[in-house]
Amino acid sequence: MNANPTFYSSRLGTARQHLTEFVMIQANGLAEFVEFGWKPDPEAPSTFDDLHREYCWSSTFKTDLPVSSLHSDTTIYVTPEANYAMRFWHDVTHVRLMADFDVDGELEVAVAHLDVLRAWGFGPETFEHKLLHADTIGQLYFSLVTGTFPVDQLRFAEACIELGTAEAIERERLALPTLELN
Repeated sequence: MNANPTFYSSRLGTARQHLTEFVMIQANGLAEFVEFGWKPDPEAPSTFDDLHREYCWSSTFKTDLPVSSLHSDTTIYVTPEANYAMRFWHDVTHVRLMADFDVDGELEVAVAHLDVLRAWGFGPETFEHKLLHADTIGQLYFSLVTGTFPVDQLRFAEACIELGTAEAIERERLALPTLELN
């Protein structure tokens, strides 16, 4: 793995803090632009059609858009609130791009997020970019292989950085509690 775990841990911590701040800026700016915010909700929309309907409601009545509050304790962000903000930015991007929740739509949204991150000066060589890439594209690939998302999103992102996405997927797939192979 890493020859200097302290240096790696410090860079990872700094990158997580930068991404947390970056996502909060993106979500807050977007909320100001669309004139509504977000609220964590365990029953937030899980299909594009439901999301689009909720988005239209929030847009019309200026009410907070429900975003999933589930699985926010082991993310690449420093706080669950930052993960909710990312979900808001992500969901609104889906609607603005009219990108469904299929592979093509998720890739389109992920690339849009990474484009904004690069415009802010976090290129592909940075830990920030590598973390967001793992969180968006890496998790999408993981879900295609397993039908679910990583249990520990931070651990998965760290493995993507250290081992590469393919090896991280294999490692995390083997760590799943129950996996039925056909």
